[in-house]
Amino acid sequence: MWIYSYVVAVLLFLHSGLLALTKDHAIQSAIETQLRDIISSYEISEEDVGIYIKSLSTGRVIYEKNSNRLFIPASNQKIITTVSALLILGPDFRFETKFLTDGSIDRSILKGNVYIVGNFNPEIDQSYYEDFVRFLKYKSIRKIDGDIVAFSSFFSSPKGWPERDSQYCFTSHPSDLPISENCLKVRILSNNGVKIETIPNMYLDVVSDLKLSKANSDVSLKLERTKLFITGYIKSRHSQELSVPIKEPAMYNLLTLSKLLHLNGIEFSNLYISNTLPPNLHTLYSKSSSPLRDIIKKANKDSNNFIAEQLFSYIGKEGILRFLERNRLNFSQLTIYDGSGLSRYNTVSPKFLGEILEFVYKTPYFEDFFKSLAISGKDGTLKYRFSEPEMFGKIYAKTGYIKGVKNLSGYAISVDGDVYIFSILVNNLGFTKPANDIQEKVCKILVNSAQFSKKY
Repeated sequence: MWIYSYVVAVLLFLHSGLLALTKDHAIQSAIETQLRDIISSYEISEEDVGIYIKSLSTGRVIYEKNSNRLFIPASNQKIITTVSALLILGPDFRFETKFLTDGSIDRSILKGNVYIVGNFNPEIDQSYYEDFVRFLKYKSIRKIDGDIVAFSSFFSSPKGWPERDSQYCFTSHPSDLPISENCLKVRILSNNGVKIETIPNMYLDVVSDLKLSKANSDVSLKLERTKLFITGYIKSRHSQELSVPIKEPAMYNLLTLSKLLHLNGIEFSNLYISNTLPPNLHTLYSKSSSPLRDIIKKANKDSNNFIAEQLFSYIGKEGILRFLERNRLNFSQLTIYDGSGLSRYNTVSPKFLGEILEFVYKTPYFEDFFKSLAISGKDGTLKYRFSEPEMFGKIYAKTGYIKGVKNLSGYAISVDGDVYIFSILVNNLGFTKPANDIQEKVCKILVNSAQFSKKY
């Protein structure tokens, strides 16, 4: 009897394996048919399309096309950056910004200098300085008998970033002492005259020749050290918010803090920037960032370039390569020039992205990474993609776009609960629709893969 049961079990196992292989073949055939149609319709090169798909349920590679070929990843580079940061630092890691001193408090006077050390904290903004001033007032400090020193020794200009976009905040450069994501926001209100506010609120010489217009608004900003030039036209009873990258963040930290100190009646001597710190400093006040698990959500869901660059600058390119080598991830298929994917010098293969997605899946921190990805039809950069009911909430992925490049890599959850890793990279595009069509057709096949089981 036991022999009969054994034989039945073996036959059932072989049958289920055969069904799975047949299902895999059906998925491959469906993808191939869709790809052939799209490539033919748009007359794009097959070499410019790279795909890697693997089932986490069976461990089998379902489909590959140019999977070892190198592509420009665009913001899919953030997958490498955030996975590395999460595994190197841990999800509970917090950046700590410190206000150090070489002096001591004597009654209402701090006798000594104050040194601001940012430690690459991507969340430093005006609130950090408001909290510091509140601390000084809590300690009854009315005078700093010394200087305010911004410590800064790092401000990067990554290779391969688009020069034509340098006036936009999505290209704000990383630094060890940033402020407001190194982006100055300017609010303009034209009601009984023109009112101008900056965020953060700092000492700036605003030079404006804005003129009121009955028709359109057309406003331009230019930031040169401590001067903000505003030109153009603005409609009456109209509000507008513009932004401009901050090129000297250490100085703007000082301008923000000095204004708050003056507004609160706290005296100090001078302001200056230094790239070295003296010995024997102690912490006067410190403030920590959100935990890393929350920071990478901003980097991935909203594709925040600045946050990705801060993470990359903190752990370093060599730190990432050591992490990949230690975990036997083949970084020969990888060229790294930045952490966000803005550089056109970055290259990666679909297979490598698939492998790092599989690697993090097997770690204790997968949930933190998974929750950082945009969700189809729901949030982030996928809020308005895959929004039909059958696809809603089934794709967790990182988008990637720069001129000529449109990529998507992540996880697809089928209606019957299977999970697929996928990386779909499309380069050398004249327009984005071919890539959108490929990604949406492939993901739809994966989400509805259960239909291929029912046929056999």
